[in-house]
Amino acid sequence: MKRLHVVGCPRSGTTLMIQLIATCFRNDGYYQREMSIFEEPKSGYGLFLSKKPTDIRRIKRIFEADKNLFILYMIRDPRDSMTSIHNAQPDRYFSNFRVWKECADSAKPFETNSRFITIRYETLVAEPDQVQAQLMSVFPFLEKIHDFASFEQFSGPSQRSAEAMGGLRPVSMVSIGKWRKHLPRVKAQLLLRPELADALITYGYEQDNTWQNILTEVEPDFRPGRHAEQKPFFKTYEARLRTWWKIRRYLRKLQAASASRSIP
Repeated sequence: MKRLHVVGCPRSGTTLMIQLIATCFRNDGYYQREMSIFEEPKSGYGLFLSKKPTDIRRIKRIFEADKNLFILYMIRDPRDSMTSIHNAQPDRYFSNFRVWKECADSAKPFETNSRFITIRYETLVAEPDQVQAQLMSVFPFLEKIHDFASFEQFSGPSQRSAEAMGGLRPVSMVSIGKWRKHLPRVKAQLLLRPELADALITYGYEQDNTWQNILTEVEPDFRPGRHAEQKPFFKTYEARLRTWWKIRRYLRKLQAASASRSIP
């Protein structure tokens, strides 16, 4: 079984992407809600699709070991990502720059791997069919059945997925640059994480720091979002320990499967 797993920073277009590939490429199954890479699909699939954005922070060992695992990483302007609001929780911001940077840094080691591809959200919504062609070039096992640009005519997302996307609608550039309507949030994140300015230049979202001029008279909004600006130490330690056990179990199953195939 081949598994194509979609990852990225929260609110970077992962829900849209999983709906696009599940609708427009032939596959044997996918999970409409988030499904960790450590959750196993039922057997008998030729190609299974899944997504869990922040899995990018913990897949290094299993990605290197599992040659049937393929990763699609979504990246988005961090200002749009950290000011995006999930319809299920409209009273607070969903993500922040800390999470965005952790995901971006985690993706760097995979950039030259032939089973890994990075897709910019901005490119996806501006040129969906070109991105579809790029995916088929990198992952030749993908078989096209519909165009990305017309996916809404054939897609049937779950209610939760539709909420995450803001409703089922054609692929559109309408969400690009929405951070300009949330300047207090952007200024607060810049004050908390000054490295945001350098990241925007490094990843090609700005050429210099002149964009900060629009923040001069803005009062920062430091209200907490869904993701904490700093993780409590013990919570982080517990999460790492659970991840270590999950990785160990994954690798053991992979070794057992490999050994069974080698028995004459």
